[in-house]
Amino acid sequence: MSINISKELFLKIVFIFGTVAFLIGVIDPLEGSIVICFGAILITIASYFRKETFFKWFLVSTLLILTGVIALFVVSSFGGLGKDALSPWWGLVIIPYPIGWFFGVVLLVKKLFFTK
Repeated sequence: MSINISKELFLKIVFIFGTVAFLIGVIDPLEGSIVICFGAILITIASYFRKETFFKWFLVSTLLILTGVIALFVVSSFGGLGKDALSPWWGLVIIPYPIGWFFGVVLLVKKLFFTK
């Protein structure tokens, strides 16, 4: 017996799985950053293949998140921020991460309530 699943249903499942991962990662934003990145990437891929109007905005959100998470790991590899490590000003390079996440949440809410 084979399972026949349509492309549209598969992409909806990928989008929902990405959304759940995107929101679950917030429980611990530092260790959950990988889960948030994975979710954002899945949302962007599903949006691209579904040819949604929000695709480019989801892409911007994903790129911001990825940039901020990479910066977060680089800062962490240098010992973090503080007296015996990097200057607290280096924390500014991490700002794209929360901005991208918040932007992604706004896009998900907008997609949920203002599109068909």
